[in-house]
Amino acid sequence: MDLSKQAISSLITSESPVILEVGMYDGEDAREMSQMIPSSTIYGFECDPRSISLYKSFENPKNIILNEVAIGSTNGLVDLFM
Repeated sequence: MDLSKQAISSLITSESPVILEVGMYDGEDAREMSQMIPSSTIYGFECDPRSISLYKSFENPKNIILNEVAIGSTNGLVDLFM
């Protein structure tokens, strides 16, 4: 099921929602959600240094928190093949 950002925001009922974006690339979606729901806190996860560099090249809202890590099924270090 593919939900638009508008559809996702319409499902949020909390006054201060926490949103997770796993694999945020350059942060475009997170910035859009931040504008649509300014009271939110958005935790973005990205492990690709190229994408992190792109994200950091933009001015980003204070309510987006970038975590420079990967999310996986095990704890520890793994090889990243790009």
